[in-house]
Amino acid sequence: MAALRLFCFALALLPFAVMIFAVWLAKTDWFLRRSMPAYLQMMDAEWNIQGRSCDVLVYGDSAALTGLMPWIIQQESGLTTCSIAQTKGTVGVMGTQPLEKYLQRNPPPQVLIFAFSPEDWRPFHAWGEVAYVEGVLQTVRHGSLREYVAALVTHPDEAFGFATFVYKSAIAALAVNPTMTAETLREGHMTLPSPPEQQCEGNPAHPGPLFAPDAAYAAQLRNRFAKNGTQVMLLVTPVPQCDPQAAWYAAHLQGVTDNPLETWPIGLFNDIDRHFTVAGAERFSREVGHKLPSAHGKVE
Repeated sequence: MAALRLFCFALALLPFAVMIFAVWLAKTDWFLRRSMPAYLQMMDAEWNIQGRSCDVLVYGDSAALTGLMPWIIQQESGLTTCSIAQTKGTVGVMGTQPLEKYLQRNPPPQVLIFAFSPEDWRPFHAWGEVAYVEGVLQTVRHGSLREYVAALVTHPDEAFGFATFVYKSAIAALAVNPTMTAETLREGHMTLPSPPEQQCEGNPAHPGPLFAPDAAYAAQLRNRFAKNGTQVMLLVTPVPQCDPQAAWYAAHLQGVTDNPLETWPIGLFNDIDRHFTVAGAERFSREVGHKLPSAHGKVE
């Protein structure tokens, strides 16, 4: 009987051991270097930035990651610009924690830009809405085991899914040499290798769910981070002209963000109607640069 109880205990413990070992594997430099897309290596490195002085700092989701080129913003404004934009998966799981860690280790910027796609101007509550593995990876690499165990208890399906992803990725890395998944990767900016889109992915007859912007969330971001001489800008990233939800979001974002929602030709986007081509990123970056102060001016 004692042997049976021990066997049952070991059997029950096995799934937890599998998931904890996945955490250890994900924390290794080998895994990040060989098993992950290149843009996640870049975002992981942002956690270790120290002593960098940036007049302008960008934080946001993948629309900011693909749509804002720090060097072009700097050319237009004359202000040193840095980006630590993440992905929707990381923002959904970790919120502003990557930004908070950066601000603890670096001088405060003159201007802090929050840039999100229209549907992301709200706090996320359901991990199912996001590519959560990116955020869980950041949690296990830069958080604590306690935080992961808490996530394991509150999101068991997602924790198991993350472990499965780690093992599949590691096996693939052993079998083949992983390739870079970004066309360009530079200074906190990424361009995906997809060609320009020719039509919107959304179905005009069935445009999908709408996520109401949260004005209180936007105000909380401004109030929380507008300190130490930092001015906060809240920006919504453009969407294609063919987006069936554009008008609804434009109306609901009035007074929430500092800029109106713009609609651009579909050819300036190359993935899920939210990620930008090089041309789209250059255009958006120049627009943002024009909104910034000169070295001695004020934000428009």
